[in-house]
Amino acid sequence: MGQHEDDTVSLLTALYRDGAIVDVGANIGLITVPLARRTRHLALKGSPHVYALEAMASNYAALVENIHVNGVEGDVKAINGGLGASTDQVFIQIEGDDPGRTGTANVLPGDFTFKRIPLSVTTIDDLVAAGELPEDV
Repeated sequence: MGQHEDDTVSLLTALYRDGAIVDVGANIGLITVPLARRTRHLALKGSPHVYALEAMASNYAALVENIHVNGVEGDVKAINGGLGASTDQVFIQIEGDDPGRTGTANVLPGDFTFKRIPLSVTTIDDLVAAGELPEDV
């Protein structure tokens, strides 16, 4: 798309001191990609140092492509899944009518009527235990 959230990325870059960065709900990489590029010289513990979690399949595919196109494969690990306070099976709803869009998705209450898209949610602790995230998150 040729753009990103510059103010957010600038703030996060200024705050970064080393270790793992986790972008939860990374969407298509509007923060992940520029943040990885701007912090790669500050990451003392090696790569990857940015972990991008995205639950929606269409967004995840675009995220992986954007990571590749921007040459940050060594800096970013993309993880397709949802993150929450506990491991659970939930349903999400995509805003709008096109499930292929890269828009916003929401977890809604079980008694809410909407087109249900199943989603597995896990925790940071479970991802660390599985070796998907480093212990310094």
